[in-house]
Amino acid sequence: MRVLVVADFAEFYNRRNLYGAGIYAKKEGWTLIQHQVTTREALQGALQNVDALLLGTHSLESDVLLTRSPLPATGWSASLADVTWPRVLTDDLGVGRKAADHFLSLALKHFAFYSDATGIWVDRRREGFIARVETAGYKVHLTTPEMALEPIWTPQMVMEWVRSLPTPIGIMVGHDPAAAAVMSACKILNRQVPEDVAIVGVNDDDRFVNLVTPPLSTVTHRYEQIGYEAAELLARVAGRTGRVPWLILVPPGELIQRQSSDVLGSSDTLVGEAVRYIRDHLADGVQTKQVVAHTRVCRATLNSKFVATIGRTVSAEIRRARLEQCRHLLSSTTLPMPEIAKRTGFSSARQLSETFHREVGMTMTQYRQQNKTIGV
Repeated sequence: MRVLVVADFAEFYNRRNLYGAGIYAKKEGWTLIQHQVTTREALQGALQNVDALLLGTHSLESDVLLTRSPLPATGWSASLADVTWPRVLTDDLGVGRKAADHFLSLALKHFAFYSDATGIWVDRRREGFIARVETAGYKVHLTTPEMALEPIWTPQMVMEWVRSLPTPIGIMVGHDPAAAAVMSACKILNRQVPEDVAIVGVNDDDRFVNLVTPPLSTVTHRYEQIGYEAAELLARVAGRTGRVPWLILVPPGELIQRQSSDVLGSSDTLVGEAVRYIRDHLADGVQTKQVVAHTRVCRATLNSKFVATIGRTVSAEIRRARLEQCRHLLSSTTLPMPEIAKRTGFSSARQLSETFHREVGMTMTQYRQQNKTIGV
């Protein structure tokens, strides 16, 4: 089958999803024809002599050439609320919740959401973020109604909005490229990232996350899975085999913490010092007694401060930090399980495996397969 992939391949999201689609296409013996969207005339020509369509994000998504095409089609773009083909999308509500949970784990009390783009993906990320923050008893700072009417935010508008926000604050940015605007505003206002403003983006776009200063924390997608399932869904549509789901939601990948959100929002300096000590000594197999000795306060007092500040005990924070680091190493490296156990302070790969399965609800191998961001 000759499958035309219609997308803007300057978009990181499209390129990464295409890899997963390519794996399925190779297995089935398909020919994938990649069409970089430029003009309507070029698209019209590309639609000739193909058997099916895989539709990504691009500027002509609502064109009748596609919406009225008789060709079997599926897609992975969340730009439009309604399309005439089935889609495989990231659960963007889950993306927003994941960013909110990260900020809440940092004991922040103020939250905001920013994006320079529109689409149902932005709406869902904002919705999930707000819902999770409000469930925890806080509110999210959004743009004013007057600013929302502006089609494009100028750097001055972004700066004035950031100036209006309380600190310390966690700002979720709708996608990684927009984070640069927030960081620029912070620099002009002399607000420190992450001490005053912690920032989390979405996509793990390598063009941005390590090129901004400081490096950007971000929520990843399961790109390979999205592309693979979109191609698999296309096979069902083209083969007319059984009932075809109109929408498949794929859970978000991991939140990769980098320096832009490497902060504890608590005013309790003792808790902040203890959390940093835990993070710096994970590979040493740090235990509560070492943290108590380091802070020079009694165990009961330290636990009381931890619960009041971040909502969990010292031992619970150690366990959370170990598993968080384990998830990161599983998704971003090819390290074997014994090495991951060593780097996260577990006595053996078996102890790590049993703990991970109990706490996360899946094996480490399953987690790595579902969340890998390497080799793509």
